[in-house]
Amino acid sequence: MPVLDSQLFGAPARDQDESSRALPAAGLAAADSARAGKRILVLYTDSGYGHVATARVLREYLGAERPWRIETVDVYREILTGLDPFRALTGMSGPDIYNEYALRRGHTRVLWPVIAAGSSVAIRLGSPFVVRQLSAFLRTQRPDMVISVMPLINAAVAASLRQLGGAIPFITIVTDFCEPMHAAWIQNVDQYVVCGTEKCREQARRFGLPPEQIIAAKGLVLSPKFHAMAQTRTPASAAVARTTLGLAPDRLTGLMMFGGRGADRMFDFAAAIEASDLPVQMIYVCGTNHEIADDITALPARRPRHVIGFSDAIERYMAASDFFVGKPGPGAISEAMVMGLPMILEVGARLLAQERYNANWAQAVGAALSFRNVEGLCAAIAALNDPARLAAMRRALAQQPNSAIFDLPALLDGIFSARRATASA
Repeated sequence: MPVLDSQLFGAPARDQDESSRALPAAGLAAADSARAGKRILVLYTDSGYGHVATARVLREYLGAERPWRIETVDVYREILTGLDPFRALTGMSGPDIYNEYALRRGHTRVLWPVIAAGSSVAIRLGSPFVVRQLSAFLRTQRPDMVISVMPLINAAVAASLRQLGGAIPFITIVTDFCEPMHAAWIQNVDQYVVCGTEKCREQARRFGLPPEQIIAAKGLVLSPKFHAMAQTRTPASAAVARTTLGLAPDRLTGLMMFGGRGADRMFDFAAAIEASDLPVQMIYVCGTNHEIADDITALPARRPRHVIGFSDAIERYMAASDFFVGKPGPGAISEAMVMGLPMILEVGARLLAQERYNANWAQAVGAALSFRNVEGLCAAIAALNDPARLAAMRRALAQQPNSAIFDLPALLDGIFSARRATASA
């Protein structure tokens, strides 16, 4: 079985069965919020792990930097429980279908558009019900600000806040590099939108948002753990980390990860690497996909490797690595870039719509190579065995700074101040 984080690093371990629903629901008494300063409600979905991770970072970092109380709520599971056409038709919720079949099994060519379109249509058709449910929930919570880190729902959130008088500022933090389809994230003129890329900012301008409502961030919101680890990482510390994992301290080391859920196709890629003569050793992070972790662990051992399931200490594994292999999820790309890891990114039909732009962008700035199959992956790893190639890609990574989480408290301060000025005018 894969080794747990706590056995290696003393890091907090999470059971592989623990779902991304681990964020506590909102619902504490409004009277308590007066003692804690402003109360901010963060709306997320557990369709994929990126939304959950962003909500968790906001709760932990903003709450530490400001006298604010940050509470999180899974919109589909805790507010709109009655509006899920997928549960009615299949017995499984939309998020569960997305996580199991689109993310883990890779059925994206037809399934992802069906899920996205189905969710969007259900929200639109049920708009009065959705707005009524959201308004009732927000009325009981009485937040000072609402932040969404999820797509599709934002027009309904804006409408519900208008029903409450329109005084509560509404911010959407886009966790993708850009809109994957028309009006996925940017849906209402009442939104402030935090955009981590110029492409996303251009889309917000095209939508018609006023400049003061388009907030330019340097990259996507990430946990400060990655920045801290990147600042202290040295060749010596990387060698120590590898030794801790049972790896050779001075061998080219890759980290393979296909999201927090893991993907079944990881096994084919791992098997090809393990059967090759490439001068590389690998760390495989399989997420909550137990079967793939076990299958990779059982592969014949021709070289050192380390296999783990879900981890809350990805930055530690990245600190032991020289490069990253995986699908071009926005969070994984951003984490690898902060850690200075050149990337080998999967491209092709199995990518989600929001991931296709990411891979093209990372290649265009010189930070990534791409692959479509096992042969292409092995060829890309062989290319990274060239120290000059690796160094050039690291220089390209250094040209893409990320400070979004550190800039966010001041940006939100500015929104509060702007709202106060408008109210007193």
